Amino acid sequence: KHSLDKQRRGLLEELVSNLTDLSRGSSNFKKAVDFAVANINDHRFIVPAPSLVKGQFTRLLEKLELHSQVSKHAALSRAFSNLQGRKFIRNQWEQEEILYSKLSLVYHLADRVLEYTPACEIQLR
Repeated sequence: KHSLDKQRRGLLEELVSNLTDLSRGSSNFKKAVDFAVANINDHRFIVPAPSLVKGQFTRLLEKLELHSQVSKHAALSRAFSNLQGRKFIRNQWEQEEILYSKLSLVYHLADRVLEYTPACEIQLR
């Protein structure tokens, strides 16, 4: 573990050196590296925060309702509920991570959702 921590610190020192103009011997350089070391252990990379994703979908559902997009609101609400009810794997933490990663992907793929009309709705008009 000690060699891993030492290797990690060395990599973070290189990162701080490459991203900043701080000189390696300065107190600010040491503070920047210490900050990176202290925070890297608690950081989960590319994992969306469940509360953020839930908030995005809640605001999107409210927006659809506000703009009288009833069928889109109902479809998104059903899809959101169905995804939340699915089991992808047994481990609860990984289950939540996978769920919110998928929901985040779906949310960010939906560009201009208020302007989108599925083909089946166009045919019905």
